Amino acid sequence: MAITKTVLKRTNLRVYPTKAQEAVLSQSFGNSRFIWNYYVAIFRNKDITNKIYPSIKELKEIHGFDFLKLSSSCCQQQTIRHFQQTIKQFFNKKRKSKIGLPKFKKKGVSKDSIAFSGSGIYKTKSGEIRLLSLGKLKLRGEIDLNSLNRKQIKTITITKDKCNHYYASICYELEVTYEERDFKLKDKSKSIGLDLGLTHFLIDSQGKKIDNPKFLKQELEKLKYLDRCLSRKKNGSNSYKKCKLKRAKLFKSITNKRNYFFHCVSKSLIENFDFIYIEDLSVKNMVKNRKLSRAISDVSWSKFVSILSYKCDWYRVSLHKINRYFASSKTCNLCGYQIDKLSLDIREWVCPDCGEVHDRDINAAMNILKRGEFELAQIQNKKLSKGVCLT
Repeated sequence: MAITKTVLKRTNLRVYPTKAQEAVLSQSFGNSRFIWNYYVAIFRNKDITNKIYPSIKELKEIHGFDFLKLSSSCCQQQTIRHFQQTIKQFFNKKRKSKIGLPKFKKKGVSKDSIAFSGSGIYKTKSGEIRLLSLGKLKLRGEIDLNSLNRKQIKTITITKDKCNHYYASICYELEVTYEERDFKLKDKSKSIGLDLGLTHFLIDSQGKKIDNPKFLKQELEKLKYLDRCLSRKKNGSNSYKKCKLKRAKLFKSITNKRNYFFHCVSKSLIENFDFIYIEDLSVKNMVKNRKLSRAISDVSWSKFVSILSYKCDWYRVSLHKINRYFASSKTCNLCGYQIDKLSLDIREWVCPDCGEVHDRDINAAMNILKRGEFELAQIQNKKLSKGVCLT
């Protein structure tokens, strides 16, 4: 039986603006950056006790910033909303990872972006989606913007990266159709435990291993060469800008390859399994290891887990994270015996209790599967005892 669910999806489309549109975008980026920095300066000023943030109208008329009239007020209002959300998260005590003070944005360093919502997005009689002060945009991507209903579109964010490429990030409502699944914890074939590593990117409880592509390491020599060339150029010269652009394009290529790989792996997992168990890794602390920091950053576990998480939410697949302090590698998956120490260079070990020879990574994945099933069963039993419906 097919089930339809409405989800929010965000898609990036490549934008090819005209020269006139580039001038408008450049002005809008600058105005948005100015408003953000103005608000951050008030927030960080310790001498001001009663902090009052002026509105867009007050900035234009009272404070005399006439250049703000050259861009759409819709984008400026959206910048203020983003600032308010940042301040709200800064004072949020329930937040797991605390964020620091809002920082100033610098031209050429910070990412240029403006957002359109509400009246900033409109549809013409011919059925074309247009943006306020920009008009019709030439777009290329996986979806046709004009095919969407205006009510479906929530926000459109225009960004410019360091490669001088423009992108439109469109947040819209989409109806996802999937087949209804029969969720049974006893069905082992639909459950899988995943162990993330550096030698192999992913090891599952069925014994399959996916090699780590090491996209950054493949391009490391070329990246070092460009860094040496950039250090010899005069800052601000044309040759400096050309070399900097080449370096940015190389980083962009690495990122695109990595994202494509993550989407392929996550899609395969979503299609074949109903229950996925994974470790809750603290990557922020693991990167502090100077010997492994580059390799950990290259493999990008956090990005993969975030992609897998939202896809599981879309297609009603259960993703359960087990405690990061659970000794999955040091515990025998057959008898449960736990050894005291297991250094990273040891890839196989023999259980002293039952004599079983374990592959370090496969054993960890099998333990993650068992632990995840145990924890999920406990959660379901608690909900049933409280009279909560699980369907």
